[in-house]
Amino acid sequence: MFDRLACSIRVSLSCKGYSLLNNFSAFRTASFLAKTQSDAGVDGPLVPNFVKEFIIYVKDTRILNVTFTPTPNSYAFINVIEIVSMPGNLYFNSSNLNYVGQTTGPVIDNKKALENMYRLNMGGGHISGTDDTGMYRSWEQDNRYIYGAAIWWTPVYAQLKSITYTMETPNYTLPS
Repeated sequence: MFDRLACSIRVSLSCKGYSLLNNFSAFRTASFLAKTQSDAGVDGPLVPNFVKEFIIYVKDTRILNVTFTPTPNSYAFINVIEIVSMPGNLYFNSSNLNYVGQTTGPVIDNKKALENMYRLNMGGGHISGTDDTGMYRSWEQDNRYIYGAAIWWTPVYAQLKSITYTMETPNYTLPS
């Protein structure tokens, strides 16, 4: 009975003309994540928690309208909504980025909405939101995303180098 009810709870989310979620099911997402973790041999809770994170450019003087629309004949729940102000140049107006192995890359301007899919701490462990540098973001360990990690075949970095923060790359960009 619970599974059938949980499967029918779906919601759509829109903001500033962007369709951020369409017919989204938290139950199906949690079930998929649990199966993916199990198939990869990763220990974790039976139903993992997850966060849907979007970045939308809003000027200081504008109003942010967020619209949740439940699917007809269903219920919807909203657990937490967190709106965080962030530096405008952290993701947008990034035409002066240095790309690895490329001379150019995608231009992300303030007319696009972004969804965070992964935030990885490359070569290090999990970083909780409380250990981030003022932005309260969680950073996952990268082992699950490296080919061969399931059989403990991952690169080892003999010497970790310090991050040099600059005016263009301030310390809130990423934790050391």
